[in-house]
Amino acid sequence: MATPIMVAVFSTGIGLVEAANKSRLGISRNGELVDYLPCGTIPLSTRTAVLMGGGDDVKEAFSWMIAKMTQCGDGSTGRPGNFVVIDNGSDPPDDTYISIVGPVASVVTLIVPDIETANDPALELYIRNAGAIWLTGGDQGRYYNFWKGSLLEQLISKQVRNFKIPIGGTSAGTMVLSEFAYVADPCAITSSKALTDPCSQCVAL
Repeated sequence: MATPIMVAVFSTGIGLVEAANKSRLGISRNGELVDYLPCGTIPLSTRTAVLMGGGDDVKEAFSWMIAKMTQCGDGSTGRPGNFVVIDNGSDPPDDTYISIVGPVASVVTLIVPDIETANDPALELYIRNAGAIWLTGGDQGRYYNFWKGSLLEQLISKQVRNFKIPIGGTSAGTMVLSEFAYVADPCAITSSKALTDPCSQCVAL
């Protein structure tokens, strides 16, 4: 399975302190945020990914992720934890919807609309206590330009790698979980035009 979120690093030219000062981090919450992982320091038994194609959300997919959050690697059942939704500012989800499809302590939505916010140290508290992570849809070019090489990307990858927490996404949120992604930057292109001119600058992977 590809490492979650594209991991190539580039220099943003902005430090974490400066980024925090310019941060536009938006936070909404349903339930009480807890300061633990469902299984503590024990990784989950298996790695789990939900790849949703877009359109209407599938309730059963969220229920499945929530159930996987507590399946500890030592065979025990963990406690309800934090389900963290991360959005690039284009498609904020409904916290309440996710909170009623399974037992969670909280559903926390983080709005991360630019590179300065993606480097905000305040993100660490939420990601290190994330029992599951969901990436919303929208424009994968925004994820690429705003999150690549950022603190947020590093935190998400570390959380999934170390604790095997469930991760998923819909539409653009699914695209950026791949090792390779079409980012529509600097321009978009249709399939028919890409087949006619595969060397176009719009075929951006």
